[in-house]
Amino acid sequence: ERFTTGRVGPQTDGYSLAWLLCAGLTGRPPFEGDAGEPKRAHMLSPAPRPSIMRRGVGRAFDDVIAWGMAKQRSTRFASAGELARAASEAVSEVYEPLAVGAAAAPLGTRPFQAVYPNPEDTGF
Repeated sequence: ERFTTGRVGPQTDGYSLAWLLCAGLTGRPPFEGDAGEPKRAHMLSPAPRPSIMRRGVGRAFDDVIAWGMAKQRSTRFASAGELARAASEAVSEVYEPLAVGAAAAPLGTRPFQAVYPNPEDTGF
């Protein structure tokens, strides 16, 4: 909207939040390139798929990013709260629910200490 009509609203904020979520999940901006390439991508390219951009990101995030970064404002999440709920559900598909007082661990992983035990105290 900033590049075309200049009209912004909650869905524009949702687009920005989806952009940040994608960048946080993948470690890089959703659209990269020289000069005007990112601007064209924001206007014309489909939303990126974080599960392809970075190994280990759940496919459920692909849908969250696709809805949040949809080109038509009317097809995006209506609010940042909706985007947050969808992202929370995507996390729940990848991580086991927390027990009270327990730390979350990704499904199918082992605690670090189980794989690499702490070395014996060497007096250093």
